Amino acid sequence: MVAVVGVTMQVAMAINTRNAIMTGVCVVLERFVEHCEDEMENGYRLADKLMTRGSASKSEPAHVALPSAGGRRIRWSS
Repeated sequence: MVAVVGVTMQVAMAINTRNAIMTGVCVVLERFVEHCEDEMENGYRLADKLMTRGSASKSEPAHVALPSAGGRRIRWSS
């Protein structure tokens, strides 16, 4: 009888540990997804600024110098 109670307690502890780990993993993943969504929103905002910079007052599209382009100017077509 004592052995059954001991095994039952070990199983319960293992289940609780597993649930705690899974809850922690879910919280971390949820925060990561929120962070990624925030970064995507920032990226969209930045892209919108780059696409519209200078073109609001002129009919000419904005010019942006990108480091990946080796400093060359890239003309965005609208």
